[in-house]
Amino acid sequence: MGSPDIAGANAELARRSLLSFAQQVDPGYTAPKHLRILCGLLEDLEAGRITRLCVSMPPRHGKSRTASELFPAWFLGRDPKREIIIANHSADLAAAFSRKAKACLENPAWPFGEVKVSDDSRSVARWHVNPGGGGCVAAGVGSQITGIGASLLCIDDAANDALSQTELDAAWDWYCTIAFPRLNSGGKVLIIQARLSPFDLVGRIAESDDAGSYTFITLPAINEPDNAYSLPANEPLWPEMFDAKALHERRFAMGLGAFESQYMQRPSTSAGGKIFRLSDFPTYEILPQPPVKAWEPLDAFYRDPLKDAWAQDDCFVKVCGVDLAGVGNSSTGGSYHALVTLLYNTIDGNVYVIDCERARNLTREALVAMVTKHLSRNNPDLTVIEEASSGGYVAGLLQRTTRYPIKMVQPKTSKEERALQIIGLAEGGKIHLPMRATWGDMLRAEIADFPGRYSDMVDSLVWALLYCRQLAAARREDSFYARQLEGFSLFGR
Repeated sequence: MGSPDIAGANAELARRSLLSFAQQVDPGYTAPKHLRILCGLLEDLEAGRITRLCVSMPPRHGKSRTASELFPAWFLGRDPKREIIIANHSADLAAAFSRKAKACLENPAWPFGEVKVSDDSRSVARWHVNPGGGGCVAAGVGSQITGIGASLLCIDDAANDALSQTELDAAWDWYCTIAFPRLNSGGKVLIIQARLSPFDLVGRIAESDDAGSYTFITLPAINEPDNAYSLPANEPLWPEMFDAKALHERRFAMGLGAFESQYMQRPSTSAGGKIFRLSDFPTYEILPQPPVKAWEPLDAFYRDPLKDAWAQDDCFVKVCGVDLAGVGNSSTGGSYHALVTLLYNTIDGNVYVIDCERARNLTREALVAMVTKHLSRNNPDLTVIEEASSGGYVAGLLQRTTRYPIKMVQPKTSKEERALQIIGLAEGGKIHLPMRATWGDMLRAEIADFPGRYSDMVDSLVWALLYCRQLAAARREDSFYARQLEGFSLFGR
């Protein structure tokens, strides 16, 4: 007699508590403190104590399983007349959430015995229940959902690309003009995501005139001090799954910007955010010197077969990055012409910014003179010039009239995406800035604000860094010089 009573008590508890429901239909469901917090918030949403809820949480921390699969099923079981829309940036993912919610109703442990999936509901993306007539529809963000009402509008990760302003704008427009108008009277809104950008859906809502009607909850991967839920300060949110070492590895692999956005819920990888920290850039007073190398007469006759690479010492590579704006623009707010020259130590991987300058509103003749003087002052092994704007003209002229090796490059990604490719060098403390230089503060300001209003010097710096590594790798692979000298010396050494 005891066992049926226990089963009945558990079923009743599951009908009242989302956490108990989750553990009943999914025995493997774990309940760390942050998911207990999330379940409590979702219960408040179902009961109407909250009507619009925005939750920001890291990836792989149980948010979708709890909020987009288990909660819609429980929400519908509590009132089978309700209509639910589950949305995601991917229609396929939205359908997967809907399928798993539907599977809860087909689970033998389903506690709302009288509520069943209707016999004609074969689609996982659109299904109904009996009795009550409510149901669930899955939709991709951007799709048309006219003719459908929503007692619950659940949007899980409305966008996928932090660097695509087009996608971020489209998600906001879809929410305002298509999704939100589908709410029934008294309908609830749940938006749950890892933050991507200051302009993602949560960010847009927080800046809207209607922000006061939403409840915003942030649960970063590392607990903030004095957080509202008494989580241990500076400790991992879910230490059993992502301990401090695992989070450190993710931060290193992803880079500061992406980690701060997606794991710490501090958007940092798109316009208006920050990618670099000045504290990661050490300073130098004296440039390193190459090791003393005995004079070898054959050095005078050797010509590097790579043609684009020549240096006085194999330990160092010197590269100049050039990002040129258009000419003839008299605007005081336009882009700058920027040049940055680096000295790259191929032995320890340290990089030293040795020269930097920027200017704007130059005539074509003045621009060519500025670039030529910079190259003659630094004598780089390779000059990388972005082909956009006036870059193609200047690069072509320099190739015809000077001896400097020139590489023209065509951008295939945004400045932010290129910067993320070298974020590991910056965070590893490998990029050294001069302690005293007339242009030092100007470069530091751009680094701290990147991507900001002005980013031309940083973009030149990034181009130079990308090709420093390529040039060094090519030189290591070139064994021609070593074979030429092997076993031979004019002095019989």
